Amino acid sequence: MSVRVAHNDADPIGVLNVYITIARAFDNEDGDVAGGLARLAGAQLVTLGKLRHLRQSLDFVAVIEEAEGVLMLQYGIHAHQAFEVLFEYGRANGLSLREVATQVVRNRRL
Repeated sequence: MSVRVAHNDADPIGVLNVYITIARAFDNEDGDVAGGLARLAGAQLVTLGKLRHLRQSLDFVAVIEEAEGVLMLQYGIHAHQAFEVLFEYGRANGLSLREVATQVVRNRRL
């Protein structure tokens, strides 16, 4: 038996396959149980994806803050000024804020 895995009737994100060695052994109740498990699996997969995205976002914020600290020490500026320096440097050089911050943290300079 194969049951679509989705969250809130959204696009499918997978399939739950249930096997048994006896032909035609599944009934409607089994299908309902498998459907419930598939909905739970879909919700868990969506939650894990959101948690992964949140973790990446938090890691990105930490890198920016560390880069700001480097610039604050080097140039004697405030945090909001350091952020502006990172942002403007990236814009002027075609780099993302993440790339600039990572570069500053790695090299300990802009």
